Amino acid sequence: MKNEKNRSYVSWGLTALAVVAASLAISFIFNKFSVIRNFFAMITKILMPIIYGFLMAFLLAPLYNRTFTGMSRKFQKGKMKAKTACGIARFFSTFLCIIVLLAVVVGLFAMLIPQLIESIKNMFTAIPEGMNSVSEFLKQLLSKQPDLEGKVLETYNNVASTISKWAYGQVMPNVNSFLENISHGVMKALNFLKNFLIGVIVMAYVLNIKGTLSAQCKKIIYSLMPVRRANDLIEESRYVKEVFSQFIVGKLIDSAIIGLLCFILMSILHLKYILLISVFVGVTNIIPFFGPFIGAIPSAFILLVVSPLQCLEFLIMIFALQQFDGNVLGPKILGQTTGLSSFWVLFSILFFGGLWGIVGMIIAVPTFAVIYRLVGRHVNSRLMKKHLSFHTEDYWDLAQINEENGEYIRKEQEK
Repeated sequence: MKNEKNRSYVSWGLTALAVVAASLAISFIFNKFSVIRNFFAMITKILMPIIYGFLMAFLLAPLYNRTFTGMSRKFQKGKMKAKTACGIARFFSTFLCIIVLLAVVVGLFAMLIPQLIESIKNMFTAIPEGMNSVSEFLKQLLSKQPDLEGKVLETYNNVASTISKWAYGQVMPNVNSFLENISHGVMKALNFLKNFLIGVIVMAYVLNIKGTLSAQCKKIIYSLMPVRRANDLIEESRYVKEVFSQFIVGKLIDSAIIGLLCFILMSILHLKYILLISVFVGVTNIIPFFGPFIGAIPSAFILLVVSPLQCLEFLIMIFALQQFDGNVLGPKILGQTTGLSSFWVLFSILFFGGLWGIVGMIIAVPTFAVIYRLVGRHVNSRLMKKHLSFHTEDYWDLAQINEENGEYIRKEQEK
Protein backbone atom coordinates (compact mmCIF):
# COMPACT_ATOMS: atom_id res chain seq x y z
CA MET A 1 0.00 0.00 0.00
CA LYS A 2 2.81 2.32 0.95
CA ASN A 3 4.71 1.45 -2.26
CA GLU A 4 1.62 2.24 -4.36
CA LYS A 5 1.32 5.60 -2.58
CA ASN A 6 5.00 6.36 -3.24
CA ARG A 7 4.59 5.39 -6.89
CA SER A 8 1.66 7.79 -7.13
CA TYR A 9 3.78 10.59 -5.66
CA VAL A 10 6.64 9.79 -8.05
CA SER A 11 4.24 9.74 -11.01
CA TRP A 12 2.76 13.10 -10.04
CA GLY A 13 6.23 14.49 -9.46
CA LEU A 14 7.46 13.37 -12.89
CA THR A 15 4.34 14.80 -14.50
CA ALA A 16 4.83 18.14 -12.76
CA LEU A 17 8.51 18.14 -13.73
CA ALA A 18 7.61 17.44 -17.37
CA VAL A 19 5.05 20.26 -17.37
CA VAL A 20 7.55 22.71 -15.87
CA ALA A 21 10.24 21.64 -18.34
CA ALA A 22 7.84 22.04 -21.28
CA SER A 23 6.75 25.46 -20.01
CA LEU A 24 10.35 26.61 -19.66
CA ALA A 25 11.15 25.30 -23.17
CA ILE A 26 8.16 27.12 -24.68
CA SER A 27 9.04 30.30 -22.77
CA PHE A 28 12.64 30.09 -24.01
CA ILE A 29 11.46 29.61 -27.62
CA PHE A 30 9.17 32.63 -27.43
CA ASN A 31 11.78 34.80 -25.70
CA LYS A 32 14.53 33.79 -28.10
CA PHE A 33 12.34 33.56 -31.19
CA SER A 34 14.30 36.24 -33.02
CA VAL A 35 17.55 34.37 -32.33
CA ILE A 36 16.07 31.09 -33.58
CA ARG A 37 14.56 32.80 -36.61
CA ASN A 38 17.89 34.44 -37.44
CA PHE A 39 19.63 31.09 -37.05
CA PHE A 40 17.28 29.37 -39.49
CA ALA A 41 17.53 32.36 -41.84
CA MET A 42 21.32 32.01 -41.81
CA ILE A 43 21.10 28.26 -42.49
CA THR A 44 18.63 28.89 -45.32
CA LYS A 45 20.92 31.52 -46.84
CA ILE A 46 23.88 29.13 -46.76
CA LEU A 47 21.85 26.29 -48.28
CA MET A 48 20.10 28.46 -50.89
CA PRO A 49 22.08 26.99 -53.84
CA ILE A 50 21.10 23.50 -52.64
CA ILE A 51 17.45 24.58 -52.35
CA TYR A 52 17.56 26.04 -55.88
CA GLY A 53 19.12 22.83 -57.17
CA PHE A 54 16.52 20.55 -55.58
CA LEU A 55 13.68 22.80 -56.76
CA MET A 56 14.94 22.83 -60.35
CA ALA A 57 15.53 19.07 -60.25
CA PHE A 58 11.98 18.57 -58.99
CA LEU A 59 10.53 20.64 -61.83
CA LEU A 60 12.68 19.07 -64.55
CA ALA A 61 12.47 15.47 -63.29
CA PRO A 62 9.59 14.54 -65.69
CA LEU A 63 11.61 15.73 -68.71
CA TYR A 64 14.72 13.92 -67.43
CA ASN A 65 12.84 10.67 -66.76
CA ARG A 66 11.16 10.57 -70.18
CA THR A 67 14.36 11.42 -72.03
CA PHE A 68 16.42 8.90 -70.06
CA THR A 69 13.89 6.08 -70.51
CA GLY A 70 13.48 6.69 -74.24
CA MET A 71 17.19 7.03 -75.01
CA SER A 72 18.31 4.07 -72.88
CA ARG A 73 15.76 1.78 -74.59
CA LYS A 74 16.81 3.04 -78.03
CA PHE A 75 20.52 2.47 -77.32
CA GLN A 76 19.90 -1.00 -75.87
CA LYS A 77 17.96 -1.99 -78.99
CA GLY A 78 21.13 -1.19 -80.93
CA LYS A 79 22.89 -4.00 -79.04
CA MET A 80 24.76 -1.57 -76.78
CA LYS A 81 25.61 -2.75 -73.28
CA ALA A 82 23.02 -1.73 -70.69
CA LYS A 83 25.54 0.07 -68.48
CA THR A 84 26.98 2.04 -71.41
CA ALA A 85 23.49 2.85 -72.75
CA CYS A 86 22.35 4.15 -69.34
CA GLY A 87 25.50 6.27 -68.97
CA ILE A 88 25.04 7.93 -72.35
CA ALA A 89 21.30 8.40 -71.71
CA ARG A 90 22.05 10.07 -68.35
CA PHE A 91 24.52 12.46 -69.97
CA PHE A 92 22.15 13.53 -72.75
CA SER A 93 19.15 13.78 -70.40
CA THR A 94 21.06 16.00 -67.98
CA PHE A 95 22.45 18.12 -70.85
CA LEU A 96 18.93 18.57 -72.28
CA CYS A 97 17.53 19.68 -68.89
CA ILE A 98 20.33 22.25 -68.46
CA ILE A 99 19.81 23.61 -72.00
CA VAL A 100 16.04 23.88 -71.52
CA LEU A 101 16.44 25.60 -68.15
CA LEU A 102 19.02 28.13 -69.37
CA ALA A 103 17.04 28.80 -72.56
CA VAL A 104 13.88 29.59 -70.58
CA VAL A 105 15.63 31.81 -68.01
CA VAL A 106 17.83 33.68 -70.50
CA GLY A 107 14.95 34.04 -72.96
CA LEU A 108 12.63 35.49 -70.34
CA PHE A 109 15.21 37.99 -69.11
CA ALA A 110 16.25 38.95 -72.65
CA MET A 111 12.63 39.61 -73.62
CA LEU A 112 11.33 41.08 -70.39
CA ILE A 113 14.02 43.48 -69.12
CA PRO A 114 14.29 45.69 -72.26
CA GLN A 115 10.50 45.67 -72.61
CA LEU A 116 10.09 46.57 -68.94
CA ILE A 117 12.50 49.52 -69.17
CA GLU A 118 10.90 50.76 -72.38
CA SER A 119 7.39 50.38 -70.96
CA ILE A 120 8.22 52.36 -67.81
CA LYS A 121 9.74 55.18 -69.88
CA ASN A 122 6.74 55.24 -72.22
CA MET A 123 4.29 55.19 -69.33
CA PHE A 124 5.75 58.33 -67.77
CA THR A 125 5.87 60.15 -71.09
CA ALA A 126 2.32 59.04 -71.96
CA ILE A 127 0.72 60.06 -68.66
CA PRO A 128 -0.44 63.56 -69.78
CA GLU A 129 -1.78 62.28 -73.11
CA GLY A 130 -3.44 59.34 -71.40
CA MET A 131 -5.08 61.57 -68.83
CA ASN A 132 -6.47 63.79 -71.58
CA SER A 133 -7.84 60.81 -73.52
CA VAL A 134 -9.58 59.49 -70.41
CA SER A 135 -11.02 62.97 -69.76
CA GLU A 136 -12.37 63.19 -73.34
CA PHE A 137 -13.84 59.71 -73.02
CA LEU A 138 -15.69 60.68 -69.82
CA LYS A 139 -16.98 63.88 -71.44
CA GLN A 140 -18.45 61.94 -74.37
CA LEU A 141 -19.92 59.29 -72.10
CA LEU A 142 -21.63 61.79 -69.77
CA SER A 143 -22.44 64.52 -72.31
CA LYS A 144 -26.21 64.09 -71.78
CA GLN A 145 -25.92 64.45 -67.99
CA PRO A 146 -24.10 67.74 -67.34
CA ASP A 147 -24.50 67.66 -63.54
CA LEU A 148 -23.02 64.19 -63.22
CA GLU A 149 -20.39 65.09 -65.82
CA GLY A 150 -19.18 68.05 -63.76
CA LYS A 151 -18.86 65.98 -60.56
CA VAL A 152 -17.14 63.03 -62.28
CA LEU A 153 -14.71 65.26 -64.18
CA GLU A 154 -13.88 67.22 -61.04
CA THR A 155 -13.10 64.02 -59.16
CA TYR A 156 -11.11 62.63 -62.08
CA ASN A 157 -9.11 65.85 -62.48
CA ASN A 158 -8.21 65.77 -58.78
CA VAL A 159 -7.03 62.15 -59.09
CA ALA A 160 -5.13 62.91 -62.33
CA SER A 161 -3.49 65.92 -60.72
CA THR A 162 -2.40 63.83 -57.73
CA ILE A 163 -0.91 61.15 -60.01
CA SER A 164 0.90 63.71 -62.14
CA LYS A 165 2.31 65.46 -59.05
CA TRP A 166 3.49 62.12 -57.70
CA ALA A 167 5.07 61.09 -61.02
CA TYR A 168 6.78 64.39 -61.78
CA GLY A 169 7.23 65.69 -58.25
CA GLN A 170 8.33 62.54 -56.44
CA VAL A 171 9.53 59.92 -58.90
CA MET A 172 11.34 61.91 -61.56
CA PRO A 173 13.39 64.17 -59.19
CA ASN A 174 14.44 61.11 -57.21
CA VAL A 175 15.76 59.18 -60.18
CA ASN A 176 19.32 59.95 -59.08
CA SER A 177 18.69 58.52 -55.64
CA PHE A 178 17.19 55.46 -57.27
CA LEU A 179 20.29 55.07 -59.38
CA GLU A 180 22.46 55.24 -56.26
CA ASN A 181 20.73 52.12 -54.99
CA ILE A 182 21.46 50.21 -58.19
CA SER A 183 24.79 49.00 -56.79
CA HIS A 184 22.96 47.31 -53.93
CA GLY A 185 20.57 45.74 -56.40
CA VAL A 186 23.45 44.63 -58.59
CA MET A 187 25.07 42.88 -55.64
CA LYS A 188 21.80 41.06 -54.93
CA ALA A 189 21.51 40.11 -58.59
CA LEU A 190 25.08 38.77 -58.59
CA ASN A 191 24.40 36.79 -55.43
CA PHE A 192 21.26 35.33 -57.03
CA LEU A 193 23.24 34.52 -60.18
CA LYS A 194 25.89 32.75 -58.09
CA ASN A 195 23.26 30.71 -56.24
CA PHE A 196 21.48 29.93 -59.49
CA LEU A 197 24.62 28.70 -61.28
CA ILE A 198 25.63 26.54 -58.31
CA GLY A 199 22.01 25.35 -58.17
CA VAL A 200 22.25 24.21 -61.81
CA ILE A 201 25.29 22.08 -60.88
CA VAL A 202 23.42 20.69 -57.86
CA MET A 203 20.42 19.98 -60.10
CA ALA A 204 22.59 17.93 -62.47
CA TYR A 205 23.88 15.81 -59.58
CA VAL A 206 20.43 15.38 -58.00
CA LEU A 207 18.83 14.27 -61.28
CA ASN A 208 21.45 11.55 -61.67
CA ILE A 209 21.52 10.30 -58.07
CA LYS A 210 17.86 10.78 -57.11
CA GLY A 211 17.36 7.01 -57.08
CA THR A 212 20.30 6.58 -54.69
CA LEU A 213 19.09 9.44 -52.46
CA SER A 214 15.61 7.90 -52.32
CA ALA A 215 17.06 4.49 -51.39
CA GLN A 216 19.25 6.01 -48.65
CA CYS A 217 16.26 7.88 -47.14
CA LYS A 218 14.20 4.67 -47.10
CA LYS A 219 17.10 2.83 -45.48
CA ILE A 220 17.27 5.44 -42.68
CA ILE A 221 13.47 5.40 -42.17
CA TYR A 222 13.33 1.60 -41.83
CA SER A 223 16.27 1.67 -39.40
CA LEU A 224 14.55 4.22 -37.10
CA MET A 225 10.88 3.17 -37.24
CA PRO A 226 8.79 -0.02 -37.04
CA VAL A 227 8.16 -1.56 -40.45
CA ARG A 228 4.44 -0.71 -40.43
CA ARG A 229 5.07 2.95 -39.55
CA ALA A 230 7.87 3.15 -42.12
CA ASN A 231 5.58 1.74 -44.83
CA ASP A 232 2.92 4.35 -43.99
CA LEU A 233 5.48 7.17 -44.05
CA ILE A 234 6.90 6.09 -47.41
CA GLU A 235 3.40 5.77 -48.87
CA GLU A 236 2.49 9.28 -47.68
CA SER A 237 5.81 10.65 -48.99
CA ARG A 238 5.05 9.14 -52.38
CA TYR A 239 1.61 10.78 -52.33
CA VAL A 240 3.12 14.16 -51.36
CA LYS A 241 5.60 13.96 -54.25
CA GLU A 242 2.87 12.97 -56.70
CA VAL A 243 0.49 15.77 -55.65
CA PHE A 244 3.15 18.50 -55.69
CA SER A 245 4.64 17.28 -58.97
CA GLN A 246 1.32 17.03 -60.80
CA PHE A 247 -0.02 20.32 -59.45
CA ILE A 248 3.03 22.56 -59.78
CA VAL A 249 4.28 21.20 -63.13
CA GLY A 250 0.71 21.21 -64.47
CA LYS A 251 0.16 24.77 -63.24
CA LEU A 252 3.38 25.92 -64.92
CA ILE A 253 2.29 24.39 -68.24
CA ASP A 254 -1.18 25.90 -67.85
CA SER A 255 0.25 29.36 -67.07
CA ALA A 256 2.68 29.20 -70.01
CA ILE A 257 -0.21 28.43 -72.37
CA ILE A 258 -2.30 31.26 -70.91
CA GLY A 259 0.60 33.70 -71.32
CA LEU A 260 1.07 32.61 -74.96
CA LEU A 261 -2.66 32.93 -75.69
CA CYS A 262 -2.68 36.37 -74.06
CA PHE A 263 0.23 37.41 -76.31
CA ILE A 264 -1.58 36.16 -79.46
CA LEU A 265 -4.91 37.82 -78.57
CA MET A 266 -3.29 41.14 -77.63
CA SER A 267 -1.38 41.08 -80.94
CA ILE A 268 -4.64 40.52 -82.84
CA LEU A 269 -6.29 43.41 -80.95
CA HIS A 270 -3.21 45.65 -81.49
CA LEU A 271 -2.92 46.52 -77.79
CA LYS A 272 0.10 48.20 -76.19
CA TYR A 273 2.78 46.58 -73.99
CA ILE A 274 1.98 43.12 -75.38
CA LEU A 275 5.07 41.25 -74.18
CA LEU A 276 5.19 42.85 -70.73
CA ILE A 277 1.51 42.22 -69.96
CA SER A 278 1.51 38.69 -71.44
CA VAL A 279 4.45 37.62 -69.27
CA PHE A 280 2.89 39.26 -66.22
CA VAL A 281 -0.47 37.55 -66.82
CA GLY A 282 1.22 34.18 -67.38
CA VAL A 283 3.39 34.43 -64.25
CA THR A 284 0.57 35.56 -61.93
CA ASN A 285 -1.67 32.81 -63.31
CA ILE A 286 0.51 30.34 -61.36
CA ILE A 287 -1.24 31.59 -58.19
CA PRO A 288 -4.57 29.72 -57.90
CA PHE A 289 -7.85 31.66 -57.59
CA PHE A 290 -6.34 35.15 -57.03
CA GLY A 291 -3.73 34.96 -59.82
CA PRO A 292 -6.01 36.17 -62.65
CA PHE A 293 -7.03 39.23 -60.60
CA ILE A 294 -3.44 40.00 -59.60
CA GLY A 295 -2.41 39.90 -63.25
CA ALA A 296 -5.43 41.65 -64.78
CA ILE A 297 -5.87 44.70 -62.53
CA PRO A 298 -2.38 46.30 -62.86
CA SER A 299 -2.30 45.44 -66.57
CA ALA A 300 -5.68 47.09 -67.10
CA PHE A 301 -4.47 50.21 -65.26
CA ILE A 302 -1.39 50.40 -67.52
CA LEU A 303 -3.61 50.27 -70.61
CA LEU A 304 -6.03 52.77 -69.09
CA VAL A 305 -3.26 55.36 -69.12
CA VAL A 306 -2.84 54.73 -72.86
CA SER A 307 -6.50 54.41 -73.89
CA PRO A 308 -9.77 53.62 -72.08
CA LEU A 309 -10.93 51.66 -75.14
CA GLN A 310 -7.83 49.44 -75.06
CA CYS A 311 -8.38 48.91 -71.34
CA LEU A 312 -11.97 47.79 -71.98
CA GLU A 313 -10.89 45.47 -74.80
CA PHE A 314 -8.22 43.96 -72.55
CA LEU A 315 -10.67 43.36 -69.68
CA ILE A 316 -13.14 41.60 -71.99
CA MET A 317 -10.30 39.54 -73.48
CA ILE A 318 -8.85 38.55 -70.10
CA PHE A 319 -12.30 37.63 -68.76
CA ALA A 320 -12.89 35.30 -71.73
CA LEU A 321 -9.35 33.88 -71.40
CA GLN A 322 -9.78 33.12 -67.70
CA GLN A 323 -13.16 31.48 -68.35
CA PHE A 324 -11.46 29.25 -70.90
CA ASP A 325 -8.67 28.49 -68.42
CA GLY A 326 -10.98 27.76 -65.50
CA ASN A 327 -13.50 25.62 -67.36
CA VAL A 328 -11.53 23.97 -70.18
CA LEU A 329 -7.72 24.25 -70.07
CA GLY A 330 -7.14 24.04 -66.29
CA PRO A 331 -9.29 20.91 -65.67
CA LYS A 332 -7.80 19.28 -68.81
CA ILE A 333 -4.21 19.74 -67.60
CA LEU A 334 -4.58 19.54 -63.81
CA GLY A 335 -7.59 17.21 -63.55
CA GLN A 336 -8.51 16.30 -59.97
CA THR A 337 -4.94 16.32 -58.66
CA THR A 338 -5.89 17.53 -55.17
CA GLY A 339 -9.49 16.45 -54.60
CA LEU A 340 -10.25 19.65 -52.65
CA SER A 341 -13.51 21.55 -52.89
CA SER A 342 -13.57 25.20 -53.94
CA PHE A 343 -14.01 26.34 -50.32
CA TRP A 344 -10.89 24.51 -49.10
CA VAL A 345 -8.90 25.84 -52.08
CA LEU A 346 -9.86 29.40 -51.10
CA PHE A 347 -9.17 28.69 -47.41
CA SER A 348 -5.74 27.21 -48.10
CA ILE A 349 -4.69 30.13 -50.32
CA LEU A 350 -5.75 32.72 -47.74
CA PHE A 351 -4.13 30.82 -44.85
CA PHE A 352 -0.78 29.90 -46.41
CA GLY A 353 -0.66 33.19 -48.31
CA GLY A 354 -0.94 34.99 -44.98
CA LEU A 355 1.90 32.87 -43.56
CA TRP A 356 4.38 32.84 -46.46
CA GLY A 357 3.17 35.44 -48.97
CA ILE A 358 3.31 34.68 -52.69
CA VAL A 359 5.23 31.42 -52.19
CA GLY A 360 2.57 30.30 -49.72
CA MET A 361 -0.20 31.06 -52.21
CA ILE A 362 1.55 28.96 -54.89
CA ILE A 363 2.10 25.88 -52.69
CA ALA A 364 -1.10 26.32 -50.65
CA VAL A 365 -3.36 23.93 -52.57
CA PRO A 366 -1.04 20.86 -52.71
CA THR A 367 0.11 21.46 -49.12
CA PHE A 368 -3.44 21.60 -47.79
CA ALA A 369 -4.38 18.59 -49.94
CA VAL A 370 -1.70 16.56 -48.11
CA ILE A 371 -2.91 17.80 -44.69
CA TYR A 372 -6.52 17.09 -45.67
CA ARG A 373 -5.64 13.53 -46.66
CA LEU A 374 -3.67 12.87 -43.45
CA VAL A 375 -6.48 14.20 -41.22
CA GLY A 376 -9.06 12.25 -43.23
CA ARG A 377 -7.14 8.98 -42.92
CA HIS A 378 -6.64 9.49 -39.17
CA VAL A 379 -10.34 10.26 -38.63
CA ASN A 380 -11.45 7.27 -40.72
CA SER A 381 -9.04 4.96 -38.87
CA ARG A 382 -10.42 6.00 -35.47
CA LEU A 383 -14.01 5.66 -36.68
CA MET A 384 -13.34 2.13 -37.98
CA LYS A 385 -11.87 1.15 -34.61
CA LYS A 386 -15.17 2.24 -33.04
CA HIS A 387 -17.09 0.32 -35.73
CA LEU A 388 -18.63 3.53 -37.05
CA SER A 389 -19.16 4.60 -40.64
CA PHE A 390 -16.48 6.72 -42.27
CA HIS A 391 -18.76 7.88 -45.10
CA THR A 392 -19.63 11.58 -44.74
CA GLU A 393 -23.10 11.01 -46.20
CA ASP A 394 -24.05 8.93 -43.13
CA TYR A 395 -23.62 11.98 -40.89
CA TRP A 396 -26.01 14.25 -42.77
CA ASP A 397 -28.86 15.39 -40.48
CA LEU A 398 -27.47 13.17 -37.71
CA ALA A 399 -28.80 13.87 -34.22
CA GLN A 400 -26.94 11.15 -32.29
CA ILE A 401 -25.70 7.57 -32.40
CA ASN A 402 -27.21 4.95 -30.12
CA GLU A 403 -24.42 3.60 -27.92
CA GLU A 404 -26.09 0.22 -27.46
CA ASN A 405 -26.85 -0.84 -31.03
CA GLY A 406 -24.93 1.79 -33.04
CA GLU A 407 -28.09 3.08 -34.75
CA TYR A 408 -27.81 6.44 -36.53
CA ILE A 409 -30.69 8.59 -35.28
CA ARG A 410 -31.73 11.39 -37.63
CA LYS A 411 -33.20 14.72 -36.56
CA GLU A 412 -36.62 13.71 -37.92
CA GLN A 413 -36.54 10.47 -35.91
CA GLU A 414 -35.54 12.36 -32.75
CA LYS A 415 -38.64 14.56 -33.04
